[in-house]
Amino acid sequence: MYPYSESGRVYEYYIVFDEKKIAELEESCAASPAKASSAVENKGPLGGIDFKHQAMASATTYETFGSFLGLDFSLPKLSASALLSFDLDKEAGDIEKAIEGGIIVSGQRIKEFIAASLAKGQLSQRRDNVIAWLAKLGMLEEAQCCMQESSREYREALVIAESYAAI
Repeated sequence: MYPYSESGRVYEYYIVFDEKKIAELEESCAASPAKASSAVENKGPLGGIDFKHQAMASATTYETFGSFLGLDFSLPKLSASALLSFDLDKEAGDIEKAIEGGIIVSGQRIKEFIAASLAKGQLSQRRDNVIAWLAKLGMLEEAQCCMQESSREYREALVIAESYAAI
């Protein structure tokens, strides 16, 4: 029994956890009937709709969004010439500006950035930026594309960034 006060009156209430406690509470209430706090007194069984036998799960349907099944978690293959011409600083700046401007950057572009950073041995220095971009992209997608599943490339980039986080 836990007392609490509301506008100068002290009330007692119970925290009920299981059927045994419910039965004990019902017995104690039957032994000492409480005074009704409303103007109407209880003169019989309570009314209402009994939902005990209705399956509430059938009334609500849930759809899964963002499944990771069937995704390709391999890094994109960059040719030697593409890797040589890939300017990580410029690309990082472009991605950052696009995200800050509210533009949803392709997950493929993030995956290519991760692949180039890994190939050039700079992924450990750029890992925090990539994870921050992915977090911001997730918030952008949620704000702009709510009720739509995130792109496959975005989900792949999330897993790839996490997989290579220790490198």
